[in-house]
Amino acid sequence: IFSKGIPSLSIMRFYSPLPWLSISLAASQLAGAQVQATLLEALDEALLNDIIEQYDTHDPSTCTTAASESATSFSSAWPGKSATSNWDSSFVNYEESLFQTVMTHTDTTGNNLSWSIRIGTGGNMYSHYTPNMYGETMPPQRHDFSPWIDEVWQSVSVNKDLNKNLNRQYPDYCPASPSTAACSPFYIHQAGAYQKDSPNTD
Repeated sequence: IFSKGIPSLSIMRFYSPLPWLSISLAASQLAGAQVQATLLEALDEALLNDIIEQYDTHDPSTCTTAASESATSFSSAWPGKSATSNWDSSFVNYEESLFQTVMTHTDTTGNNLSWSIRIGTGGNMYSHYTPNMYGETMPPQRHDFSPWIDEVWQSVSVNKDLNKNLNRQYPDYCPASPSTAACSPFYIHQAGAYQKDSPNTD
């Protein structure tokens, strides 16, 4: 019997005539899981450092006081729909599925600078809400084939050799677009893929 790929020691001891083998197998599985977790953490760290490296030349933040830090919090609990964000009615019900984290800052200076940022499962920001200033600053997600994907803050990776390439030097990886002999668009959105592959996305 397995739980998340790691054998249960107690159950394997009961059924196996070789307890030491059960323990050895469990330890091996556990070690493999730990190595995988370590590699994923290293990858996450490398990606994060690569993203924030561009901020090295920016002016230092002025929001580093203890009071400012204590007024900022994170939560992975779904906070509910933000009615005043005015999301498109066709897609508003998908928000809970894409939600991952909300970061909230409650202004204590009397300047009404409170805000909240919602982060999607792709690690991208899809909502920036300032209740006493501009309200929701992100688009209402009315893009038919890419709600919560196109009109957000995110990183986009483009393959320059394949993206709309007229030379088509890699035909196996570059199907022709119906309207042109050039390659089809070839890029990856951090927030997710377009929903144009019917019936797979129906």
